[in-house]
Amino acid sequence: MKTLIKLSSVAMLAVGLTFSAQAILVTPTSSSLVLFGNDSSQSAIETLIQANFGPLTVLYKQNQSPFTEEGSFAANYSTTFNNSDLTDSDARISYVSGTPINSDPVYALIKDGNATPNWYLFDISGWNGTDNVDFASFFNGQKNVSHVSLYGNQVGVPDGGTTIALLGFALVGIGALRNKFSKN
Repeated sequence: MKTLIKLSSVAMLAVGLTFSAQAILVTPTSSSLVLFGNDSSQSAIETLIQANFGPLTVLYKQNQSPFTEEGSFAANYSTTFNNSDLTDSDARISYVSGTPINSDPVYALIKDGNATPNWYLFDISGWNGTDNVDFASFFNGQKNVSHVSLYGNQVGVPDGGTTIALLGFALVGIGALRNKFSKN
């Protein structure tokens, strides 16, 4: 019994370490920077993104003022702006719950309409959808972020094992019917 308790404790610790949040750090000088500019309208920015990377969807967008969220993953993520808990970060996108973004490619955008340049786009393909995305050292430390966005093409939305469970029930049902008919 003691061995079982020890093994359970070790397993729970390993699972806890596996799911601890990591972070992707993006700065204006990150090698993942793919576009930046001074276009002040969101539609102009999205036109540039589409011209360079093809059709992408806004998967998640958090505005700072008014504090609103958009995109099909609005309920799954949260953004903290200019918070003292973030130390040097201007914004942090955090996974909250539900299905994480599973897009390839995926791009992160940060915008402030009063700086030069006033927006940056980063290729964060390979991001697992649950790690934090930290934006640091933007806009000369003024911390005037207007919004952050995640763009991509959502692929293969995981269903949490529902399909496998239903398949298992179907196979059990077929087996039960087969047994019933083979006995008659």
